[in-house]
Amino acid sequence: MSNKKIWFTWYKILLLTLLVILVAGCQPQRKPAPMPDNTGRLVPAPGTSQTLPVNPGEASALAKKLAARAAKVDGVNSATVVLTGNTALVGLDIKAKLEKSKIEDIKKRVAAEIKKEDSRIKDVLVSTDADMVTRLKRIASGINQGRPVSSFRDELNDIMRRLSPVAR
Repeated sequence: MSNKKIWFTWYKILLLTLLVILVAGCQPQRKPAPMPDNTGRLVPAPGTSQTLPVNPGEASALAKKLAARAAKVDGVNSATVVLTGNTALVGLDIKAKLEKSKIEDIKKRVAAEIKKEDSRIKDVLVSTDADMVTRLKRIASGINQGRPVSSFRDELNDIMRRLSPVAR
C-alpha cells in the first residue's frame, strides 16, 4: 500500500470520528421537567371547616371588612385585602416619609388586627411596595366583579412567593 493511500485512509477515519463527535456533542441536553408548584396554599384541605370563603361574593365582603380594619391602623392611608386559603394578602398605602422601622411596626400591627378580626386566618402577608399593592388592587377588583379567586392562581402564587408572613 502506498503512503498516499495510508494517509488518505487515516484522514477518512479521523474525519468520520470528528463527524460522530460533532453530531453526538451537539444534541440538546435533556433536562428533567420542572416540578409543579404544589404548595397547597391556594386550595384549602378538604373537610376543614376553618377555611375562608371561596365564593367571590363572600370573600369580597370579608376582604373589604378586613381592609377597613387594616386602614384604621395609625399610619395607613388605605388597605387592600385578597383572601386565599387561610391566608390574607394585604397591600398597604401608608403615609409618606416613614422610617423603615415604623413601616415594619405598621405591618405587624395590621397583621395582628386582621388575625384578631377573623381567627380562620393563619398567615398574613403584608406589602407596602407600590407595584405589589397595585397587583393586589387589580386582583381584588376582579374578585369584586365576580371572578373566582382561582382565576388569579398564578399571580397569587407569585405574590405569595415574594412576600414573607408577618407576625406568625
